[in-house]
Amino acid sequence: MDALTEFNQICDALASTDADQLSEVELNRHAKVLLEGNGFQPGQARQELRNEKIAGSDRAVANQKWFDLEFIEHPMWTDWMDWQHHCKMLEAEARHRKDQEYYRPQTPPELKVLDAAWGLATRSPSNDAMFLWKEFWPLYMKDKNIDLTDNYGRQKQRQWNDFLQFVEGQELTSSTMNRGLRDWLDGRRNGNVTDQTIDKEFRHIKAVLNFAINQVPLDDLVLKPPKFQIKTKQKMRQVFSDDDLIALFHFCSDKTNTTYAAWKAFLLTIMCQSSAHQKELEQLKRSDVHLDDEYPFVNIRPDADVKSKDRVRIVPVPYRTELLKELINEMNHGQETVLPLRVLNTGITNRNTQLRTIVAKFGDYQPYCTRHTFKHHLSLTNGVPMQIQYLQGWSGVQGSVRQRFEQYGQAAYSNRAKHPEVFKELFEIAKRAMAVLSESRGHNIISIQKN
Repeated sequence: MDALTEFNQICDALASTDADQLSEVELNRHAKVLLEGNGFQPGQARQELRNEKIAGSDRAVANQKWFDLEFIEHPMWTDWMDWQHHCKMLEAEARHRKDQEYYRPQTPPELKVLDAAWGLATRSPSNDAMFLWKEFWPLYMKDKNIDLTDNYGRQKQRQWNDFLQFVEGQELTSSTMNRGLRDWLDGRRNGNVTDQTIDKEFRHIKAVLNFAINQVPLDDLVLKPPKFQIKTKQKMRQVFSDDDLIALFHFCSDKTNTTYAAWKAFLLTIMCQSSAHQKELEQLKRSDVHLDDEYPFVNIRPDADVKSKDRVRIVPVPYRTELLKELINEMNHGQETVLPLRVLNTGITNRNTQLRTIVAKFGDYQPYCTRHTFKHHLSLTNGVPMQIQYLQGWSGVQGSVRQRFEQYGQAAYSNRAKHPEVFKELFEIAKRAMAVLSESRGHNIISIQKN
């Protein structure tokens, strides 16, 4: 199959009669296929390899012999060599006539791929000359495990595609990239979009660019994005009142409600008492849940957080652990994940809608408001600032602090017994912060709002 694919690629390269419509990068890619199909590599015939001062006497002689007897004499160059000789004859005739207005004729379309192949073989290879703007996103998406079947993945792809239209088809250069960012930014500023939204999209686009520049690598690309300052007032993040949070905490696990389902009760019970969000919890494996521990917790795994593979997090679960264990048993159909496969197969948008329906019964809230509520309660708790910030979800932390957080999480993920004090301290802070959910406080279930 690979041989057939390679053969077809060589045929396509040789048949590129529409080479005038190819960009420089696309032309080079055709040329690379043609070179490699005939046993050569980019840069293999460059001049410095035949220079005694650079390559050494013996190696330079051997490389010159290969160049004269194998490379130049290869049948692939016959038509291209004939064209070069023809152009030299025209140039000699023009010099003889003392023609000051002579211009070398353009390379015929059918020889352009060969011409690019010769240039590719005789100069130092560069990744920048072989990479396309449209290849940045697939590279990033694959590494970050971005799922295009859910809204998050499609949203990120749309943001990149909005920028791509400003650079696609142009040469892969720093000026093209930075000019494209300025043009994209100007366009977004002129739309009915908040500065906070623009800033979030801007950071994502730069993340995709930086990732490809570092991974490929694209050494000639230097990212110098335009400065952007947020000026619009940030929207207030809704926080549950104590009564509404308690009401949701009880309601979600009440089997008499028509909206009840074990998976919804499981997610919302943990969300009400932690910074964990829906997507993280949905990807929990049964082995990530430690409700029989002295300080009950769950582990957020590397692939449960699309932002970073290193964010293995400890999420303490101080309340309703017995209920959670019952819910896990109720959902146990022999699967590896906590949530049943039939639930996970419904799509995250569908699941999010079902949680939103429940949460909205208690006021103008979204499921994500549980995270903001937990962070609000933590901010009112006395504790070590770094531990509080860790429990809040690491938002906005510096690199050195982030490394400390990652060590916390990795310790939990690999060896629980090595760091018992970590679990105890984090658990006690979370328990104090969310004491409003304690069964011993004697709260009654609050009636659902009708608005």
